[in-house]
Amino acid sequence: DADSHLAVHKLNSTDAFVAFQSTGDDGFIANIDYYSQPATTAELEVETADFSYPAWAGYNHSTAILANQGAAGDGFVRAIHFDPGGTGGTGNANAITAHGALEFDGADASYIDMIMVHNSSQALAVDTIYAIAYQGAGGDGFLETISVSQDAGGIVIATVDALEFDTADASFISITEVSNHIFAIAYAGVDTDTDFDGDGFIKSVWIEN
Repeated sequence: DADSHLAVHKLNSTDAFVAFQSTGDDGFIANIDYYSQPATTAELEVETADFSYPAWAGYNHSTAILANQGAAGDGFVRAIHFDPGGTGGTGNANAITAHGALEFDGADASYIDMIMVHNSSQALAVDTIYAIAYQGAGGDGFLETISVSQDAGGIVIATVDALEFDTADASFISITEVSNHIFAIAYAGVDTDTDFDGDGFIKSVWIEN
């Protein structure tokens, strides 16, 4: 099946993750070793129902955070880990595993973008905070913050807070950091003329960490 809805994330100096929709519209993660000649070293199916609008954010040199639209159009986020020296419970020499999955929106999530807000340096039981910007129910624009932490049982992902930043329309969303606590969201919003393509908007938001 032709691959679509692709997103790539540089994991470290030799490896990168590629998220993509493939056979049956399911979601897959491939680890690419690009140090010498690019090659796929491992692959994992992360969504068995549906997969689109993937977005990555970093966590550390072996783990990244992936948000996407999944089953029934809902929004999901999970940690993806690559272990080049172990099996990761899959029996593969180079294993990819998924951890701490959270459904962050049970109604709808598309045009997803994500950014790290606060880095805990992965200290045990200390939260790293991320912001997920996306189109939700009714085509409106939403921003949700999540926490990612490690405890003795593994990685835990939880919802922190949520904001509806546009009550009319928001698509083709991009979020970036402007300065400490201040983030800018650019997107296509309400169409004010007759070309039906959505006017361009940008909004600033304050996010505590």
